[in-house]
This record gives sequence, structure tokens and C-alpha cells, in this order.
Amino acid sequence: MVYTSYQPAVPTKASMKLLASRLSVELDGHPQPTVCTLQVTTRCQADCVHCSAARFKRTSESEMSTENWKRVIRESEQLGTVTIVFTGGEPLLRPDIFELIEWVDKGEAVALMFSNGLMLDEQTVRKLASAGLSAIHISIDSPNAQSHDEMRRVPGCFEKAISGLKRCKDAGLMAGISTYATPERLKSGEIEQMIELAKSVGADEITIFDVVPTGRLLHQDREHLLSNEDKEELCRIEELYNKDRTLPLVITQAHVNGPTGNGCYAGWCQFYMTAFGDMTPCDFTPIGFGNARQESVEDIWSRMIAHDGYCYHKESCRMQDQHFRAQWVDRIPADGPFPFPVEKLDQLDDLPEDFDDAQISSIGIKA
Repeated sequence: MVYTSYQPAVPTKASMKLLASRLSVELDGHPQPTVCTLQVTTRCQADCVHCSAARFKRTSESEMSTENWKRVIRESEQLGTVTIVFTGGEPLLRPDIFELIEWVDKGEAVALMFSNGLMLDEQTVRKLASAGLSAIHISIDSPNAQSHDEMRRVPGCFEKAISGLKRCKDAGLMAGISTYATPERLKSGEIEQMIELAKSVGADEITIFDVVPTGRLLHQDREHLLSNEDKEELCRIEELYNKDRTLPLVITQAHVNGPTGNGCYAGWCQFYMTAFGDMTPCDFTPIGFGNARQESVEDIWSRMIAHDGYCYHKESCRMQDQHFRAQWVDRIPADGPFPFPVEKLDQLDDLPEDFDDAQISSIGIKA
């Protein structure tokens, strides 16, 4: 049985690993990482105005080698990971991507990919299926082709992405759409239009992320953040569309990473690694805890989960919490470096004067 592309099928060895991780919370107070997102390259054909990975690009350093990534994948599987997500940039621009997908031990974990869809011709899709990719999620910013292309700054991007999604389905891959919600998109009905688009093209899933101030928008104003009422509406839409059990499955960050779901995954059961080996709690978080070129995945993970900002379970996304951001994120200089080394945070200026103990205690509940 496959409930969602983000988790292994049941019953499998990988699904038993996932169960064991959940049980470990009762024993150790903190699960092992079950999901790792690997930014195998920063290169991309698009130049999105909202790119979340833009600040991780570097021109003075080479990206991780094939052998580096193979070691990270195997160490992650041994640590408990059951879902390995390849992302970028555009992961298909990396020549060894098929080798890396094939390297994933399919008894230990499922392999997923997030893609802009520009390179999904028939030959590439066949190679992805042959390598053992379980599912692919294609980023679509708008149900309107022109709007999508303008945001990606690539003419014809929408049509290529939709055609690529259909090819993936024909090849036997699970295929989903990845998009995001803003208050404006919610009120205009564009979220429902995105779901209907996913239904019309035969997508298995549609994942609707919250807008998060990160990447190029890290220090921008927060006017497009979802309110609690907006998130409740997204959860209502998710429940409504999933009620009749027809595809696509609708997945909202508002539910999955909120109080009614599993809460914040970052540094709790998930980590992210940049193309240069820096490990962060998630792809939205610009705080680095170590580099896989110098240390093992387990050593960096252990340091991360012992940190005051990540040693507890939080019921909602940390990067959307103004108090958490004031304590750990907003003091990072605009010029970085990114991700910002966690050991340098203590050397920055003190907290804002209006950030009191009550606000700190409201950030989360320690396990």
C-alpha cells in the first residue's frame, strides 16, 4: 500500500524503519532522521524570483563529488532515513544523477525528486524509471502558463513541465505537482484551480507549501505569510478534496507541519544538505551545523538535535515563527555567509530589546 509518495510502501523494510523511528521518540525523546533532502546541484535553467536555494550558490567552490554523495546517502540510510529527496537547482543538470538514484538502497529508502520539468524528455524519463526513482514532483507556480513562465523567467516552461509530468506517469512513476499558497492565491480561488489542474493532467499528488521568508526573500517583509485563518482554510480544502479518495491526493504544509499534523520536521526528523555539503535543519533554514566533507552525517545530526533551537518538537514551522526567527534567523547578516555557521550565531548582536523570556518559552515545548 502506498499512502503518499513521501513515505515508503507498507509493508516493507523501509516502512518498519519509519515505525521504529516513531517509537524511538518514546525511548530517546528525539527520532532519528527519516527524511533527507539533498541539493545535488545549485545549477538551474530557471531564475525564479522566489528561489529558496538562491543564497546557497557559490562560484569559488566545487560541488560535492559522486563519491561524497554516495557516502552521504549510505550514512543517511544507516542512520534511519527512509525518504531521500534529490533537489537543486535542477537535479537533472547533474550528469551522475541517475547513478545517485540507483545507489539508493531501495530496501532502505525511497528516492524522490523535485524538478522544474524542463528536461523530462522520453529518454530522461526512461532512465529515471530504470534507476529506481519512486516519484517526481514538478514545480508549478500558477495554473496560468504565462504567469508561471514569467515567474520562472523561462518561456515555454509551463508546457514543458506539464508534458514531462505526463511522460513520467506513462513510465510508471508517481508524479505530483509542487506549488505554494499565499493569502492572495487562497482568496482568489487559485489554490482550487491548481488542484483542478493537477486532476486534469493525471497527477498523483499536489503538495501545497506555505510561503516562507527564505532564499531570495529571506529578509523581505512578511505581508504574504499565511494567517492561522488562512491555514485553517487550506486544511479545509485539503479535507474536502481528499474526502472522495480520488486522485490527486492533496497535501498541505498547513496540515502536515501544523498542530493537526506532525509539526515542524526541521531538525526533528529531517535534514537538508547543500550542494557543497553543509547540513541545515531544512531547505528553508539558513543555519549550518557542519559539513559532510569533514564529518559524518551522524556527527552533524547529533550536534543539530542538541542545539537549543532544535532539541524539542515544535507544532508548527519554525521559519514562520517570528519569535524563533528573531532569536536565530533575523540577526544573520544580509551578506551571509549562507548557510550561516551556527557557532557564529553567538557572536552576533544580542536579541532585540522586546524579545523577552515569555516569547522564548512560546517557541516550542521540549520533549
